[in-house]
Amino acid sequence: MATETIIYGREEREIYEAPDFDSYYRSDRVQPLVDRFETLLARTDICSFDVFDTVLLRDERSELERFADVAAEFIRRAAAAGEGSVPELRTCLSARVLAASTAYQMSPEVQGCREGRFEEIVRNLVASLSLPEEPYLALWREAEFEIEASQLRGSAFIENLIDLAVARDKTVIFVSDMYLSASDIARLVEGCGISLEKIARIFSSADTVVNKRSGLVYDLVCGEYGTEPGRILHLGDSLEGDFIAAKRRGLEAIHLPIPKAILRKRLDSHRRMMDRLGGDAALPLPIAPPAL
Repeated sequence: MATETIIYGREEREIYEAPDFDSYYRSDRVQPLVDRFETLLARTDICSFDVFDTVLLRDERSELERFADVAAEFIRRAAAAGEGSVPELRTCLSARVLAASTAYQMSPEVQGCREGRFEEIVRNLVASLSLPEEPYLALWREAEFEIEASQLRGSAFIENLIDLAVARDKTVIFVSDMYLSASDIARLVEGCGISLEKIARIFSSADTVVNKRSGLVYDLVCGEYGTEPGRILHLGDSLEGDFIAAKRRGLEAIHLPIPKAILRKRLDSHRRMMDRLGGDAALPLPIAPPAL
């Protein structure tokens, strides 16, 4: 029997149409979503959460603007360390985007999946800028973590759901399609004030290579915990990776979309950055704008 896949119910639509995360998650309208969560939780053993834009909420900057902030912080740190001149922001930002694209394309394939890793991205970036690894690898790494941390905050609503799951003796895990390793993600989670004592394990595609988009990471989770897919409840913002792929694999799933108003602001941010980078000469970069 085919699994019924419901893409948008009332709660998903209300989140998507909300002006921001808090206006929905802190309102009385959220109770039906909590009720649905508790109903599904009662028939599962493992509660799984996506990390970015679910457990940890990003602000309204686009990925491109975030990388520009990282590049500016890197340049500042290099100057403060007295390491001489480094390329300008436009060049550093371009190097960050291209280094990521290269890392993803050149990574060894596992079951049809390829995933970039942060260490490879930074190594490619520094090499492309013709800078020595020491001290520039560490300078970029530290700059990126500082910017990531400053632009993230923990979701109080999701932390409440985690507490509900823990109180009902469920195993709580995080599953992320991300170039950061599980240990790196753990640092960000802790930095946002969420206790890792509640979390049994973090699965990151940087470590597993297989990912949510393919659905293969859900098979990995089932295998490691020796459980049937239907005994796992997964929540996340990605329609394809967190909901459709999870449902196809037989998991229970709840889609928590990013509000459209935030996506529009991120798209505007992306366009502003592209205009700023273009100047008199176009600068095509392999980085997709946020999708509405």
